This record gives sequence, C-alpha cells and structure tokens, in this order.
Amino acid sequence: MRLLGSLILFCVISCSSDGSRGRLNVSDVSSGTALDAADGADSSTGVDGGDQTDVVDGSDGADSGDAATSLDSVDTADAADGGVASDSLDGPSAPSGIVVEDLGTIQATGGTSGTLSFTTPENAVSFSITVEGEDGVFYAVDNLRGPDGVVLAPGSWPTNIANQGGHIVCLICDNRLSSGESAHGVLVPNSPNVSMLPGTWTFSVMSFTVSAGGSAFGAPTVELTDSSYDVRVSFLEPESDAIPSEGVLGLNLWFTGSNGLSAESAQTDERLQAAVLRFIETYASAGITVSPVRYFDLDIGIDTVDSLSGAGNDFEALASATAGADAGVNLIFVEEIVDGSSPLSGFGLILGIAGGIPGPTLGQGTGRSAVLIRTADVPEGAGLEIPANLGNTMAHEAGHYLGLFHSSEQALFGPQLHDPIPDTAENDNQNLMHFNNLGNIISEQQGAVIRSNPWVAPEGE
Repeated sequence: MRLLGSLILFCVISCSSDGSRGRLNVSDVSSGTALDAADGADSSTGVDGGDQTDVVDGSDGADSGDAATSLDSVDTADAADGGVASDSLDGPSAPSGIVVEDLGTIQATGGTSGTLSFTTPENAVSFSITVEGEDGVFYAVDNLRGPDGVVLAPGSWPTNIANQGGHIVCLICDNRLSSGESAHGVLVPNSPNVSMLPGTWTFSVMSFTVSAGGSAFGAPTVELTDSSYDVRVSFLEPESDAIPSEGVLGLNLWFTGSNGLSAESAQTDERLQAAVLRFIETYASAGITVSPVRYFDLDIGIDTVDSLSGAGNDFEALASATAGADAGVNLIFVEEIVDGSSPLSGFGLILGIAGGIPGPTLGQGTGRSAVLIRTADVPEGAGLEIPANLGNTMAHEAGHYLGLFHSSEQALFGPQLHDPIPDTAENDNQNLMHFNNLGNIISEQQGAVIRSNPWVAPEGE
C-alpha cells in the first residue's frame, strides 16, 4: 500500500505533461521541493510541488503606481561579500501589518516536537508557520488544530497510508500543505474552505529523513529522526479585518553569470525584460504591485545545478547565499537544472524549481529561500519556446512559493487532482497555476491566497 501511495503521488501529483506540446511538470520525489519541467518527445516523469519559475523582474516601483512598466530605482550590487549583494542587506524586517512570533529553538526527539501553540491576534486574517532546520532533514507540520478543535492537518500524515500524496503533499489535510527539506512553510488559510479563527492554535512538527527507492518508481523510505530547528509564526494583521485587496511584493533577482546575464546586463536584456513585464502585469491583475525589484550578482561557483536534495546539494548552497537579503522572493538564474540527486534524473528538462509551497516566510538564507530558474534555451524539438513563456513561468513559480498548488494536475495513472480553491475551473489551461503553465489568469480566490502570505505587504501599511 505504501508503494501504491508513492506511485500515485509520482504519477498524479507530480507528473504533468501536455502531449500536444511535449511539456512536463516535475518535482523531485525524494526532495519534496516543487519543480516543473519541459519534456521532449518522451513520456518523461517527475514530481511536482512547486513548478517552473522563469526569470526576473526589473521594475522597482519607486513610483508605486507604475510598477507594471517602470524600471526605475533599481538596486544593483556585487557578490563581493560571500556572493551576497552588499548594499542594504541587513536582513528583512516585518513590514507594517505583519506580526512575527518566535517560538524558539526546538530540540526534537523521536521525530516530533510535541505540542506547540500560539494565539492569533483578534484581527489577523492569516498566518504562516516557518520551520528552519538541518540540512538533509525533512519537516512537516502536523496535528494542526484551530481554536474550535477542528483538525486541519492530522498527526503523522507523511507516513499515513491513506494519504496518497505520500510524504510530500498532504491530500488528507483540510488546509493542504507540503513538507520541506531543511526548511518548511505552511500558509493558513490557503482556500476559502478554511476558517481563520482568533484564539489558541496548536500543532506539532515531524522531522524525518527520506531514502529514495531503487528506481524512479520505487517507494521512498521515511524514517523519523531527532532534529534541532527554529519555529516562528507570522501573522497578517491589516488595519481592516479582511484580506487586503491590494499588496506589495518585493523581488530579489540573483544572477550567476549564466547565459551572459549579470545584475547589470539583465536590466537591459530584451528577453528578460519582456518576461519581467509579463510577470508584473500578471500580479497587477491580482492587486499586487511588484516593488522594489533588486538586481544582484551571485558568484559562488554554481551555474549548473546538478543536485536538489541531500547533504550539500546545489539548491541549498544557492538559496543559503541569499542570507541577509531584503524582504522579497529570491529568484536565482542558473544555466541548467539537472537533478542528479534523484532517480528521476534524465526524465525531463527542468525549467525551474521553487523552494516550497509555500517557501519559508520572512526569513532569508535558509536552504529553501529561493526559486531557481533555467536560462539556457530549450533544445529544438522540445515543443516549448522559452522566450514566449518566460514571464508565465516566473509568475507560476512565484505562485507556488507564495502558497498556490496546481489548479489542475495531469492524470496519468489515477484520478485527476485539483487544488482546494473553488473558483479555479478544472482543466482551465489559461489559469496561471494549471500544470501546463500556458496561461496567466489568477482567479479571485487565488489572488486572496497570495495576498494572505506575509511576503505580500498590505498596500499603504
């Protein structure tokens, strides 16, 4: 049955392909990190989780009303200090309207933290839980209960045979969530079906390691482990008692030198700036102003990523180099992403990968505090033209990082899955979060989820 659960996860949740375009969504079974891919003529497989992200943005928004077109007030910096931009990187602080509660360092034994708790402010409209832990260890919030006693995430769901999402995605959770390696994030609520109640909430954190199966179709082994990690809760507490209708999202764009792009050249690169404009317009449709956009060089000797999971993997090395960055989502541009750490290696062409659904909130420099983007051209015959989809990919991947799952998954060996958001039409390939990543429409309720994430500061607060 455990094998069956893993197989369903692998083929239903994670692999998504569009036969007409030779396109595949992929996420790593062993890493639990979201990713998407494009595939050529074969029936590549993979796992999803957080999908393709593609490029950067370029607008700074010094004048907040023109974020859809302006590229002014751009900050550039070099990587003289450990690969991290040197100007104004004293670390993110919570913007107005955001309250952060530090629950401290947890020394967990036997794979569980025991019961943790926090009390939501009266006018909080959402909260996120962030776990920052150890390299190579997976974390998952479980036993999440609201003040009314309703269980939003059952205990030990990553090892529950009834959960067809395996250890990666909790499909039996009323508030869908996914585990994370080295760092983990949870956003509540992430659909209008979940009530945000004032009062005392309780939860625990599972810590475990994962050994991949002997093949791409083998069931991974999950083992509980002792671990040390920090936990914090971030509350969105706007002036009103409703999810803000507008918000501001910062972007940090990091360039490894791949495809000739640097912090300086990216600001005038035609291909990149066209994608940036597409990204800005897409988020503007959901009431989100993209501002500021900062450009940095990141030179730590990695421009081709060949490992996404396990001790010392390239993803974590790149994401960790964002330590000290100002508040915003980090997009890191690399030449290629080849997941040599996974039995799925070689199955597809990975365009991008997000650090989680959602990624860690209000903290930079964890092993998952970033989205990686492929800049190399897609080989001829793969059925996907990157320049035309670059902005969509970036917006799609950022959507994962801010808490959105695929609106619809590709069904290959089981029933088709859809996200928990009621107003996303099934199999609408014009939706930004559809598995094929062709469209850029954000539904009203998807926009509310994004604006509930503390990375998106309430407009004017």
